Amino acid sequence: MVLTVLLIGAVSGCSSIERYTGTWSKVQSTKLLTDVDISHIVINESVQLDETLYRLLYPYKKQLDKEMKQPLTVLLEPLEMKRGTLNSSLANVLSDQLRSFASANQRKRINIAILNKGGIRLPSLSDTVKVGTIYELMPFENTMVLLPMTGAQIFTLANELAAIGGEAVSGLRFSIKDKKAENILVGSHPILADSTYWVVTNNYLVEGGGDMPSLWNNEEAIFTDIKLRDIYMQAFSKNSQIRPTDDDRVREEF
Repeated sequence: MVLTVLLIGAVSGCSSIERYTGTWSKVQSTKLLTDVDISHIVINESVQLDETLYRLLYPYKKQLDKEMKQPLTVLLEPLEMKRGTLNSSLANVLSDQLRSFASANQRKRINIAILNKGGIRLPSLSDTVKVGTIYELMPFENTMVLLPMTGAQIFTLANELAAIGGEAVSGLRFSIKDKKAENILVGSHPILADSTYWVVTNNYLVEGGGDMPSLWNNEEAIFTDIKLRDIYMQAFSKNSQIRPTDDDRVREEF
């Protein structure tokens, strides 16, 4: 099967939830990608303006530009994404915001949030954060997924994170030594092997993306239609006191 996908982003409501039970990946169980056809179309000053098309599209562009320029908040200090480091203020703030939103949305404590740093597409945020800024930050259609995991699974997850040098996490703290996780805490408490912990992440990491297999095959997963992009629009618009969070939630042991 050759798969061609056109994604059109739109700000949607944050309400609908679907529940899927079983040890399977929703994407892998329904689609088999066998070939990808890629072509490059160069757009530069050599391409002449099509006046008819311009007149047709201009009203829509004008409206879209107006919406994208709507301010959400003004940051007191820049938030930065430092590639190759265990912690960065932007990754920390985004994972904290996701966990906070999920707890409020589900009306229960969500213990851990995990994001893949590769999905965070701006190196920094500063000054005025606008609607368009969030589209640049989160250009994909990733949605929120919740997973109940045992303490034993969280231990495995922490070691998977340690092996790849960490990702954006909230609620989970550990040190890395020889690519293994040590001193693992959920909140401020050691993991209890038989306890159940709730993890919030995105559908990409649950449906086979990333390098954390413990997220792929769970007995139960709650898939929602809530886009991460919408979560961050809400989070930034409701909080005018966002400050960088640089802590040692993931740290190197020598």
